[in-house]
Amino acid sequence: MNALQEILSAREERGLLRQKANAHGKAAVSMNLNIPGIPKTDVCFTRFFELCKDQLKNWLLANRILIDHAKEVILHHAAGDFYIVPLKSNGIPIVRLKQIAEQFEMNHALGRFIDVDVTDENGIIFSSGKAKLCFFCNAYPAIDCMHAYRHPIAALRAFQQEKILAYLREERLVRLSHKVSSIAIRSILYELALTPKPGLVDMSGNGIHTDMDFIMFVDSTAVISVGFADLFRRGGESSEEDIRTALPVIRNIGLMMEKDMFLQTKGINTQKGIIFLMGISLFCAGYVLKAHDTFNPDLFVVTVKTLCSKLTANELVNPEDSLTHGEFCFQKYQTGGIRFEVENGFPTIFMHSLPMLENENNTGRDALIKTLLSVMAVLNDTNILYRSDPKILEALQQMSKRVLADFSMKTYAEVIDFCMQHKISPGGSADLLSMTIFIYLLKNDCT
Repeated sequence: MNALQEILSAREERGLLRQKANAHGKAAVSMNLNIPGIPKTDVCFTRFFELCKDQLKNWLLANRILIDHAKEVILHHAAGDFYIVPLKSNGIPIVRLKQIAEQFEMNHALGRFIDVDVTDENGIIFSSGKAKLCFFCNAYPAIDCMHAYRHPIAALRAFQQEKILAYLREERLVRLSHKVSSIAIRSILYELALTPKPGLVDMSGNGIHTDMDFIMFVDSTAVISVGFADLFRRGGESSEEDIRTALPVIRNIGLMMEKDMFLQTKGINTQKGIIFLMGISLFCAGYVLKAHDTFNPDLFVVTVKTLCSKLTANELVNPEDSLTHGEFCFQKYQTGGIRFEVENGFPTIFMHSLPMLENENNTGRDALIKTLLSVMAVLNDTNILYRSDPKILEALQQMSKRVLADFSMKTYAEVIDFCMQHKISPGGSADLLSMTIFIYLLKNDCT
């Protein structure tokens, strides 16, 4: 059987399927792609077809049209990919059903490539009489261009494949941006909700802080999260060459997030550090996942290092007159803080806290407390240095190590008491806990 005979046979099979779908006197909806030439199906076309099929089903449901899922049929054959499903009832007029199908095509970015047909209860295809324009020239009806052989088949297929591949890439990036943004929000909220924490705001109190509380952090998180998807997508749209010059792009979005945060909190700095850390991480995660279906931690570390190369020297050696906490601590103690962490690819996370969380293999209270302690045991937390001195920091680090070696809520209470007594808050450690959770969830959810 030659290719033409196969296509004719496949089209005959579609006709039989329409008759079968309408055997119980119900209208049916079918979908296929307008593919010029042969083959009419391949990996690219099928991926697009499957995505369109799911979008169509969702559109029907949004219009309160119920389909009979048990009787839906999907074919991948010589005439191209094909989907048909009968409705559960005939409560909607066939004219309205056709209008809804045409709305799906018109509203779709590549609707010219899609044919959604409606058959009535007798199995007859219902037509609105409207002629689609040619997707290539956009000047004549598609049927006229086809009959007149107005465009070379090779040009039509190349044009179509280019558009479909670009659409699939964009849809994948959008889907991933939503997923990874959700992971970022969860990571921040998991850290915030962890109770009790030493000197930090949690659900039971404000720690040593008098100007912020749990609800303020929830509000702040909601406000800054608006920028997460954009940061991820910027990374996903970047080339290898873009990475070295992308920091101002990230900072520009981060500054807008900071402005919104301060407006929400009436000037209180709740999450400036996490905006910086999460902004860099979301951008780099987007770059890592743009061409890979799984999160690659090694590539992530390399990307962060490349993006933040020489950050400490460039920003802390000659700071402005008005010093941030991190800049003050660098000038006084030569401690790089979060800039050191990103410049070196999050060594505290990948050497200490992530192995701890992966060993615990859950995000419950005890696992997150141990992960927090693993950070506090090694991090030169500038939040603590700014409020105290190196001796207090070292004492807290040693205490964290001891409690971690013999963990219980009773021994952990000693760390909480120490922080309250000395009025210190390990905010840098809390930020790295959020980032540890973020990377842990990326490794587990993006597989």
